[in-house]
Amino acid sequence: MNGIYRQWRDLAELAGIVEALMERRFPGELLCLRLEWSGRKIRVEGEIASETARSTLLRHLSAIPGTPTLIDELTVTGFFEPATNDDWFLRRQPTGATESDSVAQGERDHERGKEAIVRHPSLQPEGRLAAGATIGVIVDLTEAAETFGSPALQLARLAPGWGQLDVDVLITSRAFVHPLRGSIRVLEEGGSRPARLPAVLRDDLTSGAAIEVSLMFFEEQRFCGSWDTRLGVVAGESGVDPSLAAPRKPIISIASSAGKPDLTIVIRSLGGERLDWNWQLPRGIELGLGSIAGSVQVADPRGYARELLRACPLMPGAAVKRRMVSIGEDIWLKTPQEFRTTYAALRERLGPNFSIQLLLDEHSIPWEMMVPDVEGAEALYLTHPIARWPVANGADMPWTLPTGAICSFVPQYRDNRTLPAALLEGEWLENSLGALRRKASVDGFLSLMGCTDAPGPVSMVHFAGHGRAANEDGGAGLLMEDDWVIASDLNSKSASLGMRDRSMVVLNACEMADVGSELGWVSGWAPLLVRHRFGAVIAPLWRVQDNAAHEVIVSGLHRMYRAGYGIGAAFAAARAERASDSAAAYAFITYGDVMATIGRYAVTIAAASGTSASTCVKTSV
Repeated sequence: MNGIYRQWRDLAELAGIVEALMERRFPGELLCLRLEWSGRKIRVEGEIASETARSTLLRHLSAIPGTPTLIDELTVTGFFEPATNDDWFLRRQPTGATESDSVAQGERDHERGKEAIVRHPSLQPEGRLAAGATIGVIVDLTEAAETFGSPALQLARLAPGWGQLDVDVLITSRAFVHPLRGSIRVLEEGGSRPARLPAVLRDDLTSGAAIEVSLMFFEEQRFCGSWDTRLGVVAGESGVDPSLAAPRKPIISIASSAGKPDLTIVIRSLGGERLDWNWQLPRGIELGLGSIAGSVQVADPRGYARELLRACPLMPGAAVKRRMVSIGEDIWLKTPQEFRTTYAALRERLGPNFSIQLLLDEHSIPWEMMVPDVEGAEALYLTHPIARWPVANGADMPWTLPTGAICSFVPQYRDNRTLPAALLEGEWLENSLGALRRKASVDGFLSLMGCTDAPGPVSMVHFAGHGRAANEDGGAGLLMEDDWVIASDLNSKSASLGMRDRSMVVLNACEMADVGSELGWVSGWAPLLVRHRFGAVIAPLWRVQDNAAHEVIVSGLHRMYRAGYGIGAAFAAARAERASDSAAAYAFITYGDVMATIGRYAVTIAAASGTSASTCVKTSV
């Protein structure tokens, strides 16, 4: 794509290229386009017929090499119905959709005229990278990429006149004795004030070894991107110039969130048995504690979680809450003491319902289930809005989930294997949310996921039926009416719906393999779907009872689609409703931005360089 954009000579030619691209993808939907370039900014004005086409247009423009900012002034004038399904838009509208439509319009009005503040991180060491040495680390956010592979981070969307923006950075590395924290000040008129941080290198580092680091950026507690790169190599007696070490391919996650969680917990596996914890508190909250980091030793996270949760699928209703408390207390004791102290102090300050975002690179342990040793505490995800997100696969974390069609797959199996509550769930989705019932076949599922048979914008992909974890007979899968869809069936082409729409995926699939293997199911599918850029995933950790699982899913989705709850709050309430009588309430884990709501997806907007000019392209409907 970048090669195409490098061929344009002026804005008129660029507009022609964009028009041709849009006409091939969305015939007749680009009604008018005006590009106005001034200084480091491109103003994008015009009329377009759908939110999906608008998002795609902005994505095309964001692919232009360079660093100026796009100012989005596009107007969405209406939807065009595809020839293959003339009433898809009307059929997908839930009863009472007018209120949610007005909310979405309010979001568009609120965002109009705001600029996406986009910067590139840079990292530079000061001093000799020798074992046991104290060095300086300079971290900056610049308008142009100064480091090989440096990604573009969207820090915020702000109206002109924002002046300055403070961005916190957390740097972790196995080579550091302690993690580093600092703040970078980004200036509207250009330039910045970098963070200069002292780092102590471990004294057991080997000469010539690479120093790999992970940088995570936060704007007022909101996670807005990460970058895994290389600081340099450890010098030997003769010394090694760290600038000679080629950085490894970066891993980048760009995020934008309207709401900001009260507590963000970063858990990284840095090799061996060690899990490093770091946490971010809201600015202005001082707890009088000296530590915001800690580490724990867990020899085999997957094995620990499997043994801990082995009995959960078969737990009787009368004993479920008591036994879940025991499990949660065990997990609590696996957290760093420094975190336990912080949680207790923050709970006393904010109460029992503050929001929590988990950012992880190891997915086995259900930290959401921990029960703090604090008076009145329950499992975190019964009272706290909470969600998790992988930080090691390069996927961005959208703050809103798209509106559009809800596509439901509920297989009707032969041999009396159909799940009655799954059928009820499918009927509820159709009657209450206007879901489209899809043929529950392998080809039908993959055709939707690959966008070859998608009914316009897709808000959610829903499956309720049988599933299995990976075993000797095959990979983790979903059982359709004709065969299994396994995780390896999804790749960048066959799962392109995530890239196009950022849809949410709900997998209400009960595990059919042995009880000890369920964890492999969700930890296989959910990160895979996130890697293919689906905006959120809801799935159970273990085999769930049909009726109870149905009630949890219906309760959570009702709150999201009909009451405007964020995903974390919606499913915290849904779990709490059934927590006293069913283990299924504890099974469901949410992947996504904890504050994400159903609404317009905010596209990450970065742009190109050039001279001031404008052009307008008219197209016929």
